[in-house]
Amino acid sequence: MNEDKIVNSDIYILIPCVLKNSNVSIVENEHTKLSNVYIQKLQQQSKYECSNNICSQLTRKFLGEYGFACTGDNYADIEKDGILNDGHAVSFEEVQLVLTEHYQTGLFILTIIIPQNKHEITFIEDQISTDHIYLSNSSESTYRQIDMFLLDECGIVRIDNPKCIVCLPKKPDEEKEFHAMLAGEAYRSEYVNYNIKSNQLKEIADNNIAQYDFYEAYVSSSCLIYIFNDFSNSYINNLDNEIAIIFICELILFQNAAISRTNQRIVTELTSTNKISLKNIEELYTEFGKTINFWNINNFKYILPQNLSNSIAKAFKTPELLESYYRNLSHLEHIVELHSSQSAERESKVINVIAILLAVIQIIPLLIELVSYLNKADSSIIWPIGIVTSSLISSLILIVIAKRLNARRRKRKGIK
Repeated sequence: MNEDKIVNSDIYILIPCVLKNSNVSIVENEHTKLSNVYIQKLQQQSKYECSNNICSQLTRKFLGEYGFACTGDNYADIEKDGILNDGHAVSFEEVQLVLTEHYQTGLFILTIIIPQNKHEITFIEDQISTDHIYLSNSSESTYRQIDMFLLDECGIVRIDNPKCIVCLPKKPDEEKEFHAMLAGEAYRSEYVNYNIKSNQLKEIADNNIAQYDFYEAYVSSSCLIYIFNDFSNSYINNLDNEIAIIFICELILFQNAAISRTNQRIVTELTSTNKISLKNIEELYTEFGKTINFWNINNFKYILPQNLSNSIAKAFKTPELLESYYRNLSHLEHIVELHSSQSAERESKVINVIAILLAVIQIIPLLIELVSYLNKADSSIIWPIGIVTSSLISSLILIVIAKRLNARRRKRKGIK
């Protein structure tokens, strides 16, 4: 790690999450000055940029201040059972955690705020890319891996990969370092000796997606680099320039979270040994339907923020995730249709058997009449017995068949 290459920066790590247990409520901690300003500015920005439909459905909570362990990029034996081993942390940053909830869908975006970061940026990004984020609260000395930490402290689980926003006063002096930032890889790694040569990454590094002239923005699938000249040593002052891009990324990650959650359920259904029912399909449609406000093309009041949002969403693979969702859902629906077709074929065969049985039953009285004639018996007595017998048999068969058909229909629809 090259200490001379460290540049003062503000870093935001955004993680899409859901509650592990829907009955658990998340407790908000007492605000710090920083968290209070951050949430106020974010709420003001959302009202300024966005329609009331989205603003009124988002709530934000401050979860507290925590320690963030900054490591090198050699992760061999770095942890045991999710706990960071001693001696692997190079330095520590104080971070603040803010949770944004969309209550209608039960989706969350956890934001880890690293204000005025002093650690080398690409090494933090490498930790994010490789799931080596370690956090600790003030009451303990151990640092837990992010998934363990979120479950223990908040009762939430991650449902998609985190994204990173890096805010800077200027581009790195070396082009290779800038490429490493966009790739989310450690620059001048401790244990590998090669440089990035990707033409695609070079194109990204040359593609400034900014919509106004006071900043530059470059975005890859994992990271957004946001550069503005007014970057200062005061984090509160920097927020005025940073808050808009944070809010836009937050909305995009809500879209990704919505797709990922439902897509995971679809994949579970596809790989399950149980039969898929129409009720399962209906639940998936209902679940995804609750996220409809995220997809409203008129969410932003101005054209340029929407253009910026579209560019970031494309880089964050939102259209590709949506395409994967529709493809998997179509496959799931095809399987249900196939099962329904097979069930209908079986029911048709059962109905044919019923028709044959009923036809046979209907001639029982005629047979009885014939027998009574041949035996010279009194048909006035035997005939009613035959009628009653055939009617009872017919009724019993119809009741049994009707119950079986109804049970099959209920099972196919997923009704217990």
